[in-house]
Amino acid sequence: MLNCRDITKQASDYVDGHLSVRQRLAFAFHLLICGQCRAFLRQLRLAVGMYHRVPAKELSAEEAAAVVSKVLASKGE
Repeated sequence: MLNCRDITKQASDYVDGHLSVRQRLAFAFHLLICGQCRAFLRQLRLAVGMYHRVPAKELSAEEAAAVVSKVLASKGE
């Protein structure tokens, strides 16, 4: 039987359809009994759906360098 930790580790594969039939059944059974994992999976699906709706934008080299600089500055490096 899967536990909550197993669910969080396999959730992306479950959403993407990369689990075997046996794994999907075990996953679905756990979801039947665990409201917290159902909520986690809803949030994951929502995040994935939102990600796919955001239009892709290519960054110029200058924009990419600015992002890297900001990340490094925020980490104090």
